[in-house]
Amino acid sequence: TYLLPEPIVSRRTLRLHGSGLENTIIRCMKDEYVIHSHAPEAGGLELRNLTIEHAGNAGADVVRVTSGKVLMERCRI
Repeated sequence: TYLLPEPIVSRRTLRLHGSGLENTIIRCMKDEYVIHSHAPEAGGLELRNLTIEHAGNAGADVVRVTSGKVLMERCRI
């Protein structure tokens, strides 16, 4: 499990490949989102074999994509 101190914000290609839904868990407690991708000119966001969770008290987007491509395979959000 990876507990992020801050959300991930990417303006470039971002590829996160885990080792399974139970083995790779990315968690963040900050408001708004866990991952924000804004990559209109790049390859976008690619997520595979992982779990992404928001663990804060306030509502939040777990994955926010405002521009670019998205590929998700075998993910739990």
